[in-house]
Amino acid sequence: LARGGYRLFQEGLALIQQVRRTSPHTEVLVVTGFDDGDSLLRAIRAGAGGCISKADQLNGAEIRAGIVEVAAGRRFSSPLVYQRIHSLLQQGTGGAPLFA
Repeated sequence: LARGGYRLFQEGLALIQQVRRTSPHTEVLVVTGFDDGDSLLRAIRAGAGGCISKADQLNGAEIRAGIVEVAAGRRFSSPLVYQRIHSLLQQGTGGAPLFA
C-alpha cells in the first residue's frame, strides 16, 4: 500500500472496529480499492460483514444485493474479494480464523 493509502486503510479498519464496538447490531459493508487478500481479510476480521472490490465494477443491482445481505446479518463478498480471500486461505497464509 502506498504511504497515504496505508494510513487511510488503517483509519478504515479503526472505523469498522469502532462501529462494531459502539453499535454491535450495525452491519458494515466495505467498498474498497484495496483488493489484496491480506487487506480484505483484515477488514473482515475487523468486523465487516462483507466486502466489495471497486475492481469488480458491480452494477447497482449487485451492490444492492450486497447491502441487503449484510443488512440481514449475512456475509457478502464480490467475486474478486471471494477469489482473493479463497486463494489466500488455500495457500495457508490466512493467519487467525476468519470470524472470531
